[in-house]
Amino acid sequence: MYSEKSLNKYDYFSDLLIDYKLTYILDSLTGVIKRQYMITFINKLVEKNIKFTMGILDLDNFRYINDKYGHQVGDKVLIDVSNHLAQALGEDGIVGRFGGDEFIFIYFKSNDYNDLHKIYKSLYDQYYVLRTNIVTGSCSPFVTGTIGSVSYPEDSTNVEGLFELAEKALYRGKVKGRNCFIIYVKEKHKDIVVKKEENEDIYETIKKVTRNFDINRDSIYTKIQNVFNYLVRVERISDIFYQIKNDDLIDASTSKKVGVVKNIENMLVDDIYSSNTILDIDNANSELATIFRPLKLSSILVTRIEKEGITYGYIMYAEDRLNRIWQNDEKAVLIYLSRLIAEYLSKN
Repeated sequence: MYSEKSLNKYDYFSDLLIDYKLTYILDSLTGVIKRQYMITFINKLVEKNIKFTMGILDLDNFRYINDKYGHQVGDKVLIDVSNHLAQALGEDGIVGRFGGDEFIFIYFKSNDYNDLHKIYKSLYDQYYVLRTNIVTGSCSPFVTGTIGSVSYPEDSTNVEGLFELAEKALYRGKVKGRNCFIIYVKEKHKDIVVKKEENEDIYETIKKVTRNFDINRDSIYTKIQNVFNYLVRVERISDIFYQIKNDDLIDASTSKKVGVVKNIENMLVDDIYSSNTILDIDNANSELATIFRPLKLSSILVTRIEKEGITYGYIMYAEDRLNRIWQNDEKAVLIYLSRLIAEYLSKN
Protein backbone atom coordinates (compact mmCIF):
# COMPACT_ATOMS: atom_id res chain seq x y z
CA MET A 1 0.00 0.00 0.00
CA TYR A 2 2.61 2.52 1.11
CA SER A 3 5.68 3.03 -1.06
CA GLU A 4 9.20 4.12 -0.17
CA LYS A 5 8.43 7.45 -1.82
CA SER A 6 5.34 8.06 0.35
CA LEU A 7 7.20 7.17 3.56
CA ASN A 8 10.47 8.98 2.87
CA LYS A 9 8.89 12.35 3.68
CA TYR A 10 8.89 11.29 7.35
CA ASP A 11 12.35 11.36 8.95
CA TYR A 12 11.69 8.28 11.05
CA PHE A 13 10.69 6.09 8.11
CA SER A 14 13.37 7.57 5.89
CA ASP A 15 16.02 6.50 8.41
CA LEU A 16 14.39 3.10 8.86
CA LEU A 17 14.42 2.42 5.12
CA ILE A 18 18.19 2.79 5.04
CA ASP A 19 18.55 -0.41 7.05
CA TYR A 20 15.33 -2.30 6.28
CA LYS A 21 13.36 -3.24 3.19
CA LEU A 22 9.90 -1.74 2.79
CA THR A 23 8.25 -5.15 3.21
CA TYR A 24 9.76 -5.40 6.69
CA ILE A 25 7.95 -2.22 7.77
CA LEU A 26 4.56 -2.94 6.22
CA ASP A 27 1.85 -5.30 7.40
CA SER A 28 1.92 -8.24 5.00
CA LEU A 29 -1.88 -8.41 4.58
CA THR A 30 -2.98 -4.76 4.36
CA GLY A 31 0.16 -2.92 3.25
CA VAL A 32 -0.13 -0.30 6.00
CA ILE A 33 2.47 0.24 8.73
CA LYS A 34 3.13 -2.56 11.24
CA ARG A 35 2.11 -1.90 14.83
CA GLN A 36 5.60 -1.63 16.35
CA TYR A 37 6.80 0.91 13.79
CA MET A 38 3.62 2.95 14.09
CA ILE A 39 4.00 3.19 17.87
CA THR A 40 7.69 4.14 17.57
CA PHE A 41 6.71 6.76 14.99
CA ILE A 42 4.23 8.27 17.46
CA ASN A 43 6.94 8.38 20.11
CA LYS A 44 9.22 10.24 17.69
CA LEU A 45 6.50 12.78 16.90
CA VAL A 46 6.08 13.50 20.61
CA GLU A 47 9.86 13.76 21.11
CA LYS A 48 9.99 16.36 18.34
CA ASN A 49 6.88 18.15 19.65
CA ILE A 50 5.04 17.78 16.32
CA LYS A 51 1.29 18.36 16.58
CA PHE A 52 -0.96 15.51 15.45
CA THR A 53 -4.24 13.75 16.06
CA MET A 54 -4.30 10.01 16.69
CA GLY A 55 -7.28 7.77 16.02
CA ILE A 56 -7.88 4.13 16.93
CA LEU A 57 -10.40 2.39 14.67
CA ASP A 58 -12.03 -0.83 15.84
CA LEU A 59 -14.17 -2.68 13.29
CA ASP A 60 -17.62 -3.60 14.61
CA ASN A 61 -18.62 -7.28 14.68
CA PHE A 62 -15.56 -8.39 12.72
CA ARG A 63 -15.61 -11.84 14.31
CA TYR A 64 -19.15 -12.28 13.00
CA ILE A 65 -17.94 -11.49 9.46
CA ASN A 66 -15.17 -14.07 9.80
CA ASP A 67 -17.53 -16.68 11.24
CA LYS A 68 -20.30 -16.14 8.70
CA TYR A 69 -18.34 -15.54 5.49
CA GLY A 70 -14.92 -17.05 6.20
CA HIS A 71 -11.44 -15.66 6.73
CA GLN A 72 -10.88 -14.82 3.06
CA VAL A 73 -13.78 -12.38 3.19
CA GLY A 74 -12.51 -11.09 6.54
CA ASP A 75 -9.10 -10.46 4.99
CA LYS A 76 -10.73 -8.59 2.10
CA VAL A 77 -12.56 -6.37 4.60
CA LEU A 78 -9.30 -5.55 6.42
CA ILE A 79 -7.53 -4.76 3.14
CA ASP A 80 -10.32 -2.54 1.81
CA VAL A 81 -10.88 -0.63 5.05
CA SER A 82 -7.17 0.08 5.56
CA ASN A 83 -6.64 1.10 1.94
CA HIS A 84 -9.68 3.35 1.84
CA LEU A 85 -8.67 4.93 5.14
CA ALA A 86 -5.16 5.62 3.82
CA GLN A 87 -6.62 7.11 0.63
CA ALA A 88 -9.04 9.28 2.61
CA LEU A 89 -6.24 10.70 4.77
CA GLY A 90 -3.97 11.11 1.75
CA GLU A 91 -0.91 13.30 2.28
CA ASP A 92 -2.32 14.51 5.59
CA GLY A 93 -2.00 11.25 7.49
CA ILE A 94 -0.67 7.74 7.79
CA VAL A 95 -2.29 4.42 8.79
CA GLY A 96 -1.01 1.41 10.70
CA ARG A 97 -2.46 -1.91 11.74
CA PHE A 98 -2.86 -1.93 15.50
CA GLY A 99 -4.23 -5.44 16.02
CA GLY A 100 -6.40 -8.07 14.35
CA ASP A 101 -9.32 -5.82 13.46
CA GLU A 102 -7.97 -2.53 14.82
CA PHE A 103 -6.16 0.23 12.98
CA ILE A 104 -4.28 3.24 14.27
CA PHE A 105 -3.83 6.41 12.26
CA ILE A 106 -2.20 9.82 12.53
CA TYR A 107 -3.70 12.98 11.05
CA PHE A 108 -1.48 16.04 10.75
CA LYS A 109 -3.61 18.68 9.06
CA SER A 110 -5.56 19.97 12.07
CA ASN A 111 -6.27 19.32 15.76
CA ASP A 112 -9.31 21.59 15.76
CA TYR A 113 -12.47 19.81 16.97
CA ASN A 114 -14.66 21.07 14.12
CA ASP A 115 -12.10 20.13 11.47
CA LEU A 116 -11.71 16.67 12.98
CA HIS A 117 -15.46 16.24 13.15
CA LYS A 118 -15.69 16.90 9.40
CA ILE A 119 -12.90 14.51 8.43
CA TYR A 120 -14.26 11.72 10.65
CA LYS A 121 -17.78 12.21 9.37
CA SER A 122 -16.43 11.91 5.83
CA LEU A 123 -14.91 8.52 6.67
CA TYR A 124 -18.44 7.24 7.36
CA ASP A 125 -20.40 9.15 4.75
CA GLN A 126 -18.14 10.05 1.86
CA TYR A 127 -14.97 8.00 1.41
CA TYR A 128 -16.48 4.50 1.66
CA VAL A 129 -14.23 3.60 4.58
CA LEU A 130 -17.09 2.68 6.93
CA ARG A 131 -20.86 2.18 6.76
CA THR A 132 -20.34 0.56 3.40
CA ASN A 133 -20.77 -2.81 1.72
CA ILE A 134 -17.46 -4.41 0.80
CA VAL A 135 -18.09 -6.52 -2.27
CA THR A 136 -16.34 -9.85 -2.67
CA GLY A 137 -16.98 -12.65 -5.13
CA SER A 138 -19.73 -14.30 -3.11
CA CYS A 139 -21.07 -11.68 -0.70
CA SER A 140 -20.99 -8.04 0.34
CA PRO A 141 -20.85 -7.62 4.13
CA PHE A 142 -21.86 -4.25 5.55
CA VAL A 143 -18.89 -2.88 7.49
CA THR A 144 -18.94 -0.33 10.30
CA GLY A 145 -16.40 0.73 12.89
CA THR A 146 -15.89 2.76 16.05
CA ILE A 147 -13.18 5.43 16.36
CA GLY A 148 -11.62 6.98 19.47
CA SER A 149 -9.59 10.13 18.81
CA VAL A 150 -7.11 12.27 20.79
CA SER A 151 -4.75 15.12 19.92
CA TYR A 152 -1.19 15.95 20.89
CA PRO A 153 -0.36 18.09 22.80
CA GLU A 154 -3.87 19.36 23.65
CA ASP A 155 -5.10 16.17 25.33
CA SER A 156 -1.83 14.73 26.65
CA THR A 157 1.87 15.51 26.34
CA ASN A 158 3.05 11.90 26.54
CA VAL A 159 2.41 8.76 24.53
CA GLU A 160 1.03 6.71 27.43
CA GLY A 161 -1.51 9.42 28.19
CA LEU A 162 -2.57 9.63 24.54
CA PHE A 163 -3.29 5.91 24.36
CA GLU A 164 -5.14 5.96 27.67
CA LEU A 165 -7.42 8.79 26.52
CA ALA A 166 -7.92 7.25 23.06
CA GLU A 167 -9.09 4.07 24.78
CA LYS A 168 -11.56 6.12 26.83
CA ALA A 169 -12.94 7.74 23.68
CA LEU A 170 -13.13 4.37 21.90
CA TYR A 171 -14.85 2.80 24.90
CA ARG A 172 -17.37 5.64 24.96
CA GLY A 173 -18.14 4.96 21.30
CA LYS A 174 -18.73 1.28 22.02
CA VAL A 175 -20.94 2.12 25.00
CA LYS A 176 -23.04 4.35 22.72
CA GLY A 177 -23.66 1.38 20.44
CA ARG A 178 -20.63 1.43 18.09
CA ASN A 179 -20.72 2.69 14.47
CA CYS A 180 -19.58 6.18 15.53
CA PHE A 181 -16.55 8.34 16.30
CA ILE A 182 -15.72 10.00 19.60
CA ILE A 183 -13.28 12.92 19.74
CA TYR A 184 -11.89 13.12 23.26
CA VAL A 185 -13.12 16.16 25.19
CA LYS A 186 -11.80 16.45 28.72
CA GLU A 187 -14.98 17.92 30.21
CA LYS A 188 -17.06 15.04 28.83
CA HIS A 189 -14.75 12.07 28.97
CA LYS A 190 -12.13 12.48 31.70
CA ASP A 191 -14.06 10.44 34.27
CA ILE A 192 -14.72 7.46 31.99
CA VAL A 193 -13.48 4.20 33.48
CA VAL A 194 -12.66 1.66 30.78
CA LYS A 195 -13.88 -1.76 31.81
CA LYS A 196 -12.41 -4.78 30.10
CA GLU A 197 -15.30 -6.02 28.16
CA GLU A 198 -18.16 -4.90 30.20
CA ASN A 199 -20.44 -6.99 28.05
CA GLU A 200 -20.78 -9.81 30.48
CA ASP A 201 -20.68 -13.23 29.07
CA ILE A 202 -24.15 -14.02 27.70
CA TYR A 203 -24.57 -16.87 30.21
CA GLU A 204 -24.13 -14.40 33.10
CA THR A 205 -26.54 -11.91 31.53
CA ILE A 206 -29.25 -14.52 30.99
CA LYS A 207 -28.76 -15.86 34.52
CA LYS A 208 -29.24 -12.35 35.96
CA VAL A 209 -32.24 -11.66 33.71
CA THR A 210 -33.86 -14.82 35.08
CA ARG A 211 -33.03 -13.84 38.66
CA ASN A 212 -34.45 -10.30 38.22
CA PHE A 213 -37.56 -11.67 36.53
CA ASP A 214 -38.18 -14.01 39.47
CA ILE A 215 -37.51 -11.46 42.25
CA ASN A 216 -41.11 -10.27 42.46
CA ARG A 217 -44.04 -12.55 41.74
CA ASP A 218 -46.80 -9.93 42.03
CA SER A 219 -47.38 -8.96 38.39
CA ILE A 220 -45.86 -9.23 34.94
CA TYR A 221 -45.44 -5.43 34.87
CA THR A 222 -43.30 -5.46 38.01
CA LYS A 223 -41.27 -8.37 36.69
CA ILE A 224 -40.48 -6.55 33.45
CA GLN A 225 -39.60 -3.41 35.39
CA ASN A 226 -37.16 -5.42 37.53
CA VAL A 227 -35.46 -6.76 34.40
CA PHE A 228 -35.46 -3.30 32.83
CA ASN A 229 -33.53 -1.83 35.76
CA TYR A 230 -30.82 -4.44 35.16
CA LEU A 231 -30.74 -4.46 31.34
CA VAL A 232 -30.68 -0.69 30.93
CA ARG A 233 -27.23 -0.79 32.54
CA VAL A 234 -25.86 -3.94 30.95
CA GLU A 235 -27.22 -3.54 27.42
CA ARG A 236 -26.74 0.25 27.51
CA ILE A 237 -30.18 1.00 26.11
CA SER A 238 -32.45 3.95 26.79
CA ASP A 239 -35.68 2.07 27.41
CA ILE A 240 -37.76 -1.07 26.95
CA PHE A 241 -41.31 -1.00 25.60
CA TYR A 242 -43.82 -3.82 25.31
CA GLN A 243 -47.38 -4.82 24.42
CA ILE A 244 -49.26 -7.57 26.22
CA LYS A 245 -52.53 -8.97 24.85
CA ASN A 246 -53.62 -5.64 23.32
CA ASP A 247 -52.26 -2.72 21.28
CA ASP A 248 -51.28 -0.53 24.24
CA LEU A 249 -47.55 0.26 24.22
CA ILE A 250 -46.13 0.24 27.76
CA ASP A 251 -42.92 1.94 28.90
CA ALA A 252 -41.05 -0.56 31.11
CA SER A 253 -39.38 2.20 33.12
CA THR A 254 -42.75 3.46 34.40
CA SER A 255 -45.16 0.60 33.56
CA LYS A 256 -47.37 3.27 31.97
CA LYS A 257 -49.06 3.38 28.59
CA VAL A 258 -47.39 5.72 26.07
CA GLY A 259 -49.68 5.12 23.11
CA VAL A 260 -51.39 2.61 20.86
CA VAL A 261 -49.50 0.78 18.12
CA LYS A 262 -51.07 -1.72 15.74
CA ASN A 263 -49.53 -4.19 13.29
CA ILE A 264 -46.16 -4.67 14.98
CA GLU A 265 -46.27 -8.23 13.64
CA ASN A 266 -45.86 -6.85 10.11
CA MET A 267 -42.49 -5.38 11.08
CA LEU A 268 -40.91 -8.71 11.99
CA VAL A 269 -38.70 -10.73 9.67
CA ASP A 270 -37.38 -14.06 11.00
CA ASP A 271 -38.91 -13.31 14.42
CA ILE A 272 -37.09 -9.98 14.88
CA TYR A 273 -36.99 -6.40 13.59
CA SER A 274 -34.10 -4.02 14.06
CA SER A 275 -33.56 -0.48 12.88
CA ASN A 276 -31.20 2.36 13.63
CA THR A 277 -32.96 5.34 12.03
CA ILE A 278 -36.35 6.93 12.73
CA LEU A 279 -37.04 7.03 8.97
CA ASP A 280 -36.84 3.25 8.76
CA ILE A 281 -39.11 2.95 11.78
CA ASP A 282 -41.58 5.35 10.15
CA ASN A 283 -41.62 3.24 6.98
CA ALA A 284 -42.15 0.06 9.00
CA ASN A 285 -44.78 1.42 11.42
CA SER A 286 -45.78 5.09 11.41
CA GLU A 287 -47.71 4.80 14.71
CA LEU A 288 -44.57 3.64 16.50
CA ALA A 289 -42.50 6.39 14.88
CA THR A 290 -45.04 8.99 16.03
CA ILE A 291 -44.53 7.86 19.64
CA PHE A 292 -40.74 7.66 19.35
CA ARG A 293 -40.08 11.01 17.67
CA PRO A 294 -40.80 13.28 20.67
CA LEU A 295 -38.84 10.82 22.85
CA LYS A 296 -35.91 11.18 20.42
CA LEU A 297 -35.66 7.40 20.04
CA SER A 298 -34.26 6.25 16.72
CA SER A 299 -32.85 2.72 17.14
CA ILE A 300 -35.00 -0.27 18.10
CA LEU A 301 -34.86 -4.04 18.40
CA VAL A 302 -38.24 -5.85 18.42
CA THR A 303 -39.39 -9.44 18.88
CA ARG A 304 -42.67 -11.16 19.65
CA ILE A 305 -43.69 -12.58 23.02
CA GLU A 306 -44.61 -16.09 21.93
CA LYS A 307 -44.95 -19.66 23.14
CA GLU A 308 -46.02 -22.72 21.15
CA GLY A 309 -47.33 -20.63 18.29
CA ILE A 310 -49.39 -18.30 20.50
CA THR A 311 -48.39 -14.61 20.36
CA TYR A 312 -49.06 -12.71 23.59
CA GLY A 313 -47.56 -9.42 22.45
CA TYR A 314 -44.25 -7.76 21.56
CA ILE A 315 -41.22 -6.38 23.36
CA MET A 316 -38.51 -3.99 22.18
CA TYR A 317 -35.29 -2.30 23.17
CA ALA A 318 -35.20 1.40 22.28
CA GLU A 319 -32.19 3.69 22.04
CA ASP A 320 -31.73 7.41 21.46
CA ARG A 321 -28.43 6.77 19.65
CA LEU A 322 -28.70 7.05 15.88
CA ASN A 323 -27.04 4.23 13.92
CA ARG A 324 -26.67 1.86 16.84
CA ILE A 325 -25.42 -1.55 15.75
CA TRP A 326 -27.42 -4.24 17.54
CA GLN A 327 -25.26 -7.17 18.65
CA ASN A 328 -26.24 -10.83 18.33
CA ASP A 329 -25.93 -11.23 22.11
CA GLU A 330 -28.38 -8.36 22.61
CA LYS A 331 -30.83 -10.04 20.24
CA ALA A 332 -30.44 -13.34 22.08
CA VAL A 333 -31.13 -11.73 25.48
CA LEU A 334 -34.24 -9.94 24.19
CA ILE A 335 -35.61 -13.16 22.68
CA TYR A 336 -34.87 -14.99 25.93
CA LEU A 337 -36.72 -12.31 27.93
CA SER A 338 -39.69 -12.56 25.55
CA ARG A 339 -39.81 -16.32 26.21
CA LEU A 340 -39.75 -15.77 29.99
CA ILE A 341 -42.70 -13.40 29.66
CA ALA A 342 -44.59 -15.78 27.38
CA GLU A 343 -44.03 -18.67 29.81
CA TYR A 344 -45.43 -16.59 32.65
CA LEU A 345 -48.42 -15.37 30.63
CA SER A 346 -49.27 -18.90 29.47
CA LYS A 347 -49.72 -19.95 33.11
CA ASN A 348 -51.52 -16.87 34.43
